[in-house]
Amino acid sequence: MDNIYALRTRFAEISDRYDEVASALAAEYEATGGEITEETEEMEASLEELASLRKEVIDDVLSAPDEYASLVKNVEAQKKVLEAELKVVKEEQQKVLDRIQAKINRKVSKIEYFKDCIAQALDFAGVERVGGAKTDNKFSIYFTKSTTVEAEPEKILAPYQSEIDAFAATLPSYITVKTDIKKSELKKIGEEQLPDGATIKKDRTLQIR
Repeated sequence: MDNIYALRTRFAEISDRYDEVASALAAEYEATGGEITEETEEMEASLEELASLRKEVIDDVLSAPDEYASLVKNVEAQKKVLEAELKVVKEEQQKVLDRIQAKINRKVSKIEYFKDCIAQALDFAGVERVGGAKTDNKFSIYFTKSTTVEAEPEKILAPYQSEIDAFAATLPSYITVKTDIKKSELKKIGEEQLPDGATIKKDRTLQIR
């Protein structure tokens, strides 16, 4: 069976031909005063044949939904099989990923353990750096220091919440007020003047080069 687009094209072609023959037949009857001739009989036969062909196309069109429904169900079944295969592949892939991640985690733990041993050695000796270009050491080992701000927004905003709520109440319902804590600005204030809910965290990271 042709697809629905081909059927529509075929139906249009047959209909156009039917209209042409019907128009020609009407003109012939008008010219002969309705006399039946061999030519008009051929036209009548042609119209019957075209009408039959058009009915066949309509029958095919009406049967198309059921044909396509069968195709849909068949493809859906194939899709389910592929989805099941994909699920198995993903599960197997995840198992492989989990095994690799577990190995990575163990390596990270070893790295942290060895770095901790180095840090303890440097702390015991009371130095911040060992090795370097002018030594026999293979590596330059030293600490870098950094500070980060840890903030609890609710605590920091508590003294200003009533003012924020009052301001928000003056706005139309389609406007909302959002607050944010800029940690970079807190860092500039200095540890002694930090508001309640903000703390400075000092970190020391071991570097190996």
